Amino acid sequence: MSKSKVEVSVDIKRPFAEVHDFLDDSDNDPLWQSSVMESRRSTGGPVQVGTIYHVKAKFLGRLWEQDWEVIEHTANEHYWKSRTTSGPLKMEAEMRYTEIDGGTRVTRSLKVDIGHFFKLAEPVVERTIRREFETDFEILKDILESQ
Repeated sequence: MSKSKVEVSVDIKRPFAEVHDFLDDSDNDPLWQSSVMESRRSTGGPVQVGTIYHVKAKFLGRLWEQDWEVIEHTANEHYWKSRTTSGPLKMEAEMRYTEIDGGTRVTRSLKVDIGHFFKLAEPVVERTIRREFETDFEILKDILESQ
């Protein structure tokens, strides 16, 4: 099976805590992620290993519903990793937060197991994901820096 990986970063001129708190709240996902129509936590308590999210998203003209589970989470909240536990594609996502001079760098990566479903269109899928991530990060930067 074929795995595609896309990674994009953005520097946001806001303190780490503000950036992290905004991104840690799944209710905000539809505000800055163009493909996400709905995102909700299915588990209570703080975000940690085992936290489950249910996401409805539109990608390549199709409506997708997936459950995501947090599989790694650092105590200092500078990194987390999750994977799909349901839905049409196997995926892993990572988010890294780095404190930089004057703000916070956010790095987001996604590994998608293309499999036979999109194999022939793999380069198109990767470009589409990259373009979407770049656009999403522009939106995120605008939202957070305008506060």
